[in-house]
Amino acid sequence: MKAINSNGLKGIWGTLVLAAGIMTLGGCNTVNPPLEPRQDPYDQPRIVYTDPWLRLHTAMDAPDVRRDDAGLLFVVATIRNTTNDKFDIRWRVTFFDNSGALLYHTDWQRQTLEPNIAQYIRFNSTTNRAQEYQLDLAPGDGN
Repeated sequence: MKAINSNGLKGIWGTLVLAAGIMTLGGCNTVNPPLEPRQDPYDQPRIVYTDPWLRLHTAMDAPDVRRDDAGLLFVVATIRNTTNDKFDIRWRVTFFDNSGALLYHTDWQRQTLEPNIAQYIRFNSTTNRAQEYQLDLAPGDGN
């Protein structure tokens, strides 16, 4: 059996480094496919909680939805803090037309929920093109 001298080891390492470099350069020229979204299996509900804690500590009835003579959408949602402590929530509304296209959304509003008392979130559309809405509810701490 023939022993490998130090010149032979340098040759082997040089070949390995060269092969790794070629493989790396070859990898730089590949183009990854775009990341496509996953299909959401759920319909969008009218009321969406952004936080499980908030959902657990509030109760809501089905909103009262009406239209005025001009066709504007008016909504009153009853919400109750089910804890013994008051806390703040934030909410915003997104309005959609009859094809489901987004018309506009409101800025976040802050509201304090008193303990164990039913309170109301009231909002209305500014156009009669609004057919649907989504009310987003989030904790008031801004997170």
